[in-house]
Amino acid sequence: MPETVKGLPHKFFVTSSVDALIHAIESYLSPKASPFTEMYPRKNPNGKITKCTKILADTLECDLNCDFYGELEKFLNKLIAKKALREYGMLESQIDEFTDSTITNQQRLFANNYVEISREEIREIFANLY
Repeated sequence: MPETVKGLPHKFFVTSSVDALIHAIESYLSPKASPFTEMYPRKNPNGKITKCTKILADTLECDLNCDFYGELEKFLNKLIAKKALREYGMLESQIDEFTDSTITNQQRLFANNYVEISREEIREIFANLY
């Protein structure tokens, strides 16, 4: 374990590790990826997604025929308990506000998507997480 995280409390180590994994996946799958940000310089997102999924499935000792994303969610839930947004104090009446705020303030992240996400899809995500 690197010296910089040796004394870190477990909760912060886990959340920082998951965050680092997410950023690594994002930089690899991004349409703006460069040879510096990806292991294999390809512009085919399906090829990259397949390769990334295989690496993660192998790590979880799950073959690609299993419910990989379900297994990944179970693994992550063991590390960090998933809570509904209401448990953080969000009100159901704020779903539209969060949706619009995401659209207004997160364009730098949306620019890295291969597909455009509509307002309705973003709202549905918040509603499902509520």
